[in-house]
Amino acid sequence: MSNNVFLAVAEVLDKLAEAEECREKEHLAPPKEKTKEKKEEKTAANDLMERAQTAGSPLTLDEATKIASDPKIAEIFTKALEAGSRPTSMGGPSEKRASNVPVTKAERLQAAFDNWGNAITGG
Repeated sequence: MSNNVFLAVAEVLDKLAEAEECREKEHLAPPKEKTKEKKEEKTAANDLMERAQTAGSPLTLDEATKIASDPKIAEIFTKALEAGSRPTSMGGPSEKRASNVPVTKAERLQAAFDNWGNAITGG
């Protein structure tokens, strides 16, 4: 009787091993639809790379692939390349120091000395 139990357990283990092998094969072999999508994405990325190169803004394959993966971004990028002009400046730089807060170490030291003097003299 115990021999039958061992044979049943062995049969179940064999079936589990076969099922695991099938899952691994399915996981390793990508479906044909995904490979078709990858090929289309690569051709779109190559097209973007060529357009960017002719516009004077070369892209790496990784950058072109990321841009080509999203159709909206690819459309915006393509329109920007077709425009062919660089963006113009909208004005000068903003004010670097909008307040009187000391920035450098010497300014902080002077501000601390002034605060200490004002605290002592009451001024």
